[in-house]
Amino acid sequence: MALVVAVGLAACASPSGPASGPGSPSPNPNGITAVRIQRSFALLNAPPFDRVIHGADAALLYDALLALPPTAQMVACPGDATVTYKLTFEKGSDTADTAVATYGGCRVVSFKGQQLDAGGSSAGTAFWSALFRAAGPEGAPSIVPPTVDPGSA
Repeated sequence: MALVVAVGLAACASPSGPASGPGSPSPNPNGITAVRIQRSFALLNAPPFDRVIHGADAALLYDALLALPPTAQMVACPGDATVTYKLTFEKGSDTADTAVATYGGCRVVSFKGQQLDAGGSSAGTAFWSALFRAAGPEGAPSIVPPTVDPGSA
């Protein structure tokens, strides 16, 4: 009887869950460790936004970027002079990739010489959700300029 209990306890103590080591899936196959997010407004005098995000949010944003499809050949996007985000992805201390995302008009992303469609598709929605999650509320594309006291101007 004691032998049965000991074997049962040994089975409970064995590790469960995903295996680690060679051949097991990596939580971040692209190796992205951080992303620097810089927001700018083309037409408004808005405060700058510049933040470095480390870890899972950076990797998630990079994966969402890679999932974007190319835009159609001939696209005219009036209104693209709104909010842009420069995204600089890092692997350790090295720059891995850079992209520029435009939040306005057609919502396109320039990446590796291509224009990617970040519009109304599910991939586009996932990309902007990942970007705004990483940037936080301060990095949102608010187009309301800061209030200026007329007496101080």
